[in-house]
Amino acid sequence: MASDGNDIASSMNQAKINVTLSASSTLSISDPKAELQFILNLQIVTSAREGHPITICTDLSAFDVLDEGCGLIDVLARGAFGTLRSVSGDATKNISLGYFHVQYFTDSTSSDLKERDKRFVTIPGDGSPVTVVHRLSWERIFKYADRRKRDDLIPGERFKIAINKRFLRSNWWCWGDLESDLKNKHLHIWHAGRYTGPKPDDDEFKDGSWVFGEDPQLLTWEDVTEGRDVSFEIVE
Repeated sequence: MASDGNDIASSMNQAKINVTLSASSTLSISDPKAELQFILNLQIVTSAREGHPITICTDLSAFDVLDEGCGLIDVLARGAFGTLRSVSGDATKNISLGYFHVQYFTDSTSSDLKERDKRFVTIPGDGSPVTVVHRLSWERIFKYADRRKRDDLIPGERFKIAINKRFLRSNWWCWGDLESDLKNKHLHIWHAGRYTGPKPDDDEFKDGSWVFGEDPQLLTWEDVTEGRDVSFEIVE
């Protein structure tokens, strides 16, 4: 029996990465410094290069953690986790984290993603997970909320969160570890793929210090949290 296109694509996959979401179990309304945490564990479960770590650029993915006050709109405000949904089912009690479609441009002409201030995460090759944490202060939680504020919350309220599957992705990745073999390497903006141009072959990229990206379509992402509610409770 002939293989269809999906079978062919599957046979080319370089790795499958499972993602698990969890959150702080409680959030205290009496603590002005309390923070809500969204915790993501990324784990390689199958790989064409067993034992090899993978480094991903987290830009515009669910794994892109920004420091508050950096001036950029974070992925939470782009819809990476939707709204904080009231378990009561009353939509008026939901808390919006924002929903923006914004494109950013850089003045940098460097071919090195590191010099363009991109952010990266290395997923271990030994099957252990790497953890990414979004930390939301009270100010961030209600930054874009148009219906509710902190004083409206009452102990016992519960809210759900979930990953928007569109944000399970990486637009650039390569084999290797940021802290070892990639530490002193330049990460070139070019990556393999159907819609990219020819690989640069300038002499400056042939000295062994440059790493080019692999095809993003050859990573498979799976939210293994799906089907299990992730929620937190407001406490005194």
